[in-house]
Amino acid sequence: MACCGYASGWAKLSLGCLALASLFQVVAWSTPSWMIGASGGTTTRVGLWKTRICTSVCVESSVDISYKNDAFRTTQAMETIAFILLLLMPILARVYVMSDRFRTRTIASWCMTGCFVTAALLLMGMIAWLVYVTDPWAVSYSFGFSVIALVLVAISGILLIPDVDENNSYRICADCTTSGPSDRTKTRSVSPDMSTGRSFSRNDRTTPLNSRSEYDQMPRPMLTPVEKTGSANRNLRPATFNNISAVTLQRDRAGY
Repeated sequence: MACCGYASGWAKLSLGCLALASLFQVVAWSTPSWMIGASGGTTTRVGLWKTRICTSVCVESSVDISYKNDAFRTTQAMETIAFILLLLMPILARVYVMSDRFRTRTIASWCMTGCFVTAALLLMGMIAWLVYVTDPWAVSYSFGFSVIALVLVAISGILLIPDVDENNSYRICADCTTSGPSDRTKTRSVSPDMSTGRSFSRNDRTTPLNSRSEYDQMPRPMLTPVEKTGSANRNLRPATFNNISAVTLQRDRAGY
C-alpha cells in the first residue's frame, strides 16, 4: 500500500494544508495579541480572551468589559466556531485519506464544504475585527496567524475539488473499496491478450484464431503423461483445462 493509502495526491496535499491551518488557528485563537497599543512606557496587547499589559514587567488578565462591543463579540464567535471546525476537519480528512473504506465522494464533499465554511467564518471574523480596531490601536501577530489559517484552509478546500468531481476515476481504488470476497472476484476474460508478447500454441486459450490454416500451422498441444498404478508404462492424453480439451476449446472458438 502506498503512503496514506491509495488517496490522490491532491487529497494528501489537502490534508497537509488542513493540518497546518489547524495549527495556525490554535495559535491565533489562544495568543493575547490581536491588537496592540502603546502609551508612554506601557504596551498593551489585547487578544480574544486575554489582555497583556507590559511596563517593566508584563501582567496578563482577562479582557476587560470595556473592550467588548458587538464587533469584538462577533470576532470571538466566528473565530471560536472556526477553531472547533479546524480541530474536527483534519480528523475527517485523515479518515478520508487513510481509509480505503471511507474514501467516497460523499466524504470528500463533506471535507471540501467544511473547508470553505471554515474559511468563510474566519473571513467574517477578520472583517469584524478590522472594523473594531481603530487608532491608536493596530492589528498584531495573532491576527496574522488567523490570516495564514484562512489561506491554508481555502487552499485545502480547492485541492479537494478533483476528488469531488465524479469524472475523475483516480479518486477511488476499485479493488480496495469492495466489501466482500464476491465483489473482489473479477470475470476472467478469454479474449486474446496481444500485449504480452509471448509465443502462442494450440492449447493457449488466449490464442486468436482467424482461419483453419492458422490453426493447422500452430504447434500441437503438449501431451500430459498419466501414470498407471503398478506399471512402468504411461498413457498420454491431450492437455486439458477443467476437463475440457484445449484443442476442442480452440476449435469451438474458431468455428470449426
